[in-house]
Amino acid sequence: MAEDERKAKAAKRRAEEKAARARNKDNEDAFAGTSSRRDGGGRNSRANDDVGSFEKHTKGIGMKLLEKMGYKKGEGLGKGASGISRALETQLRPKNMGMGFNNFKENVNDPTRSSKREDDEGEASEDDMDRAREQSMWKKRNELRRQKREYKTAEELLAEEQENASSVQTTTNKLNIIDMRGAHATVVNANELHKARVVRAGEEDIMLPELQHNLKLVVDLAESDITKLDGKIRSEKDTQEILRREKIRLSKVAEAHDELAARTKSALALVEMCNTHGKACDTAEQFDALTQSWMEVVKQFPKEYYGHRLNRLALAHAAPYVRAMYKSWDLSKDPTLGVDILRPWRSLLSPELVPDEYKGVFEDDSYEDLLRDPMLSRLRPIISSKWDPTKPEDILNFVQAWSDVMPEALMREITHALVLPRLQRRVGEWEPTKERVALHVWFHPWLPMLHKNLKDLYPSIRQKFTVSLAEWEASDSSALTLLKPWQRVFEAKDWSSLMRRCVTPKLEDALAMLQINPSNQVLDPVRTVLKWESMLGPSAFITLLEQHFFRKWHAALHKWLTASNVDLDEVAQWYIGWKTVFSEELLSHERMRVQLNVALDMMNQAAAGEGVVMPNVAAPQPTAPLADERPVPHPMDESTMSLKEMIEEFANAHELEFIPSASGRRHDGLAVYVFGGVSVVVDTARESIRALIDGDWTPISLDQLLDRARAIKR
Repeated sequence: MAEDERKAKAAKRRAEEKAARARNKDNEDAFAGTSSRRDGGGRNSRANDDVGSFEKHTKGIGMKLLEKMGYKKGEGLGKGASGISRALETQLRPKNMGMGFNNFKENVNDPTRSSKREDDEGEASEDDMDRAREQSMWKKRNELRRQKREYKTAEELLAEEQENASSVQTTTNKLNIIDMRGAHATVVNANELHKARVVRAGEEDIMLPELQHNLKLVVDLAESDITKLDGKIRSEKDTQEILRREKIRLSKVAEAHDELAARTKSALALVEMCNTHGKACDTAEQFDALTQSWMEVVKQFPKEYYGHRLNRLALAHAAPYVRAMYKSWDLSKDPTLGVDILRPWRSLLSPELVPDEYKGVFEDDSYEDLLRDPMLSRLRPIISSKWDPTKPEDILNFVQAWSDVMPEALMREITHALVLPRLQRRVGEWEPTKERVALHVWFHPWLPMLHKNLKDLYPSIRQKFTVSLAEWEASDSSALTLLKPWQRVFEAKDWSSLMRRCVTPKLEDALAMLQINPSNQVLDPVRTVLKWESMLGPSAFITLLEQHFFRKWHAALHKWLTASNVDLDEVAQWYIGWKTVFSEELLSHERMRVQLNVALDMMNQAAAGEGVVMPNVAAPQPTAPLADERPVPHPMDESTMSLKEMIEEFANAHELEFIPSASGRRHDGLAVYVFGGVSVVVDTARESIRALIDGDWTPISLDQLLDRARAIKR
């Protein structure tokens, strides 16, 4: 039945194609007759219409153009008639046949083959199409356009199998294939394997081959379904596992959100309590309750407090009470007001005390904002106009009490912007000879906080010391009280220069008036000088004794030993008594021992009965000290003074100021000083002085500088 149906379809297709070819031929004849009439009937035969038959579409213009180019009927185209003499004719392709299907070739219009081709074309194309359709049935199915399924018999399959085996036999004779279908892999020839798979039609041991074939199809389909179902099951299991894990994750997220919601609810309850306390905060007890509430919030819910920046709300609660507390504050009566009650708020509002895990959450210092306006509004007028720096207790007590409570930036603003300018003005007004309170009493307490900033005042202070010591006498101990506290404040070179200019000359005068009298010795001038030992330093002090004491002392001893009635025991007691006057530090110095050994040598000469020789104390002694211990030149020798010290001495002698410029100006890398109102620079390298005159830095002498300073002063 399948074969009959297939033959009927093929016959039907052949009939349709023949009818189509007949219609095409009639159309061609009609076009050819029309062209013949236009051309005068010169193209009646089919052979003459081969070339230029396209004129049926071009109204005869094509043939005219060919004849103008030398074309003759019945000959080829081109020069020498070497081209084609007949036009190409397309062949109608059978219905539903693709390009190049089954090696089908389009033929040219050949009169000798045209009739045979037309007769055989239908049969050949029909058979090819049938075979192609049969083969395509076993290939990929067209799901969009389903066709009627055709089944093959076992004989047809075996015949095709045998045909395929014979076609590939020649190519598989030498091809070996690994057969892994059994329990063990075996190597077989491809031809033998092919033969082993062929089922012979005449074999009697195969029963019901059609059934076996259909069963194989059913098994393959079942296997395919099983594979698909297995893949789907695996996919569903994977999806189930993913969903299970996602469920666990979401459950944990939900639990975390529930816990966060509970914590937020509890934190909100505490914050609402703080808000209640903040609205009714008029007394110290109520403010303490507000403080405790906010401390509890930070203790129980630090993440919520720092994460939501509740410090701004806490600042809003505390600020009204703090402003009211300092509104009528009297610094002199209660300098520590608010220290204890505001100490806990630093941990609440200051970004410096935020835990490490919450660093950076506070954009500004809320604690500083809490204190700045209320305190500064009261401190600024008090410090600037009412405070007397000679009575620093109030401000000092305030600073010391708030040192570990107040923010560093606010404390620095109070000390540097308020206290420091007031101290500078007071130092400028200070007069050592008229003030009852010593400068160090109220100035030194500020050194730990303002040491670097107070250095600019030291030249002015030394200038005032120099002026005040101009009329001082060594017997007056007030100078020692005035200067001793400053020894560790000034730098060593500045202190040495001050001592050399102001103190050493006075001590020299005191020693010059000393009389060495063994019978009635007065030690008060010596003890007055010895009080300055620590102030001058061992080396400078021994130099003073060498030049102004030991010369007299050695002369008095020599005179006594050369007397006729000398008592050496009294001389020894006198010598021991003088040694007790000096300190152990002085006696241990090498240069001091040299001077005492001179006295011992004279005493030994007298005891031995030899003549006592007066030593030349200016000449080097046999036990001379080391190079770095040798006596220095006279303290007032100008060759040891720098140019700057000379100018400072010159200014002091004429009662003029010589201090660094308050603005800290520099010119050519040199510091600018003020000499009696004239701006000058001291070039130590060139040993020159330049003054700012009419906008130019001009070299100037000390006398010219003095005249200019006096003119400005007038």
